[in-house]
Amino acid sequence: MKKLVLIFCIAFFATTFLGISQIKTFKSDDKSNNKSDDKMVISGKKKKKSLNDLVVESELIVKGTVEELLNSKWTNPNKKDGIRNTLVKDTKIKINKTFKGKPYNNNYILVRTEGGKTDNLEIISDGYPDFTKGEEIILFLSKDDSDFAISSENYYVLTGMVQGKFKFNKNTLKYENYKENFDIIKLNNLIENPKPQPNKLTKEQIEKQNKNFFGN
Repeated sequence: MKKLVLIFCIAFFATTFLGISQIKTFKSDDKSNNKSDDKMVISGKKKKKSLNDLVVESELIVKGTVEELLNSKWTNPNKKDGIRNTLVKDTKIKINKTFKGKPYNNNYILVRTEGGKTDNLEIISDGYPDFTKGEEIILFLSKDDSDFAISSENYYVLTGMVQGKFKFNKNTLKYENYKENFDIIKLNNLIENPKPQPNKLTKEQIEKQNKNFFGN
């Protein structure tokens, strides 16, 4: 019963606050070990960001190699006030070059994405990319200001979610994701000469609007 309540709460939050349009749940019965697993797949529209947006909005931009995929964990297993409890995954990245910002560690950083798998529940979100050990990537990163952020831990989140990860293509010699590609020269030019952005709401302004709309 607790597991079903948890799934409902995650689904409600995702549809209400994240603009996610489709959530599918599946039950997989493994009769070999008398185990029944629940799987939740979350999909929806993501606000598109240009490469310039990613450059301007990111606190840190690094080139690195995926070193290790860590186990999933709950963000608030002890039910502390003010932190949403959801599954997350940390990926350890070896830093090869820093283009913008100063990481909390010059050699390795952790990148946190939402979703993950426990013994009896798996949450998959198409808003976040997969990582493969050994792949060479460029990441656009920010500090976590979400409702499940843990201020006592050192890690970053992807700017623009899935849009913040670019994988190196050995054939084109460019860094690519599902919608855009660039080379190092183009990236450096944008970092040195970013295009001005239209005025955007701050986090505090967004929170005030949400409070006025949804109430206390």
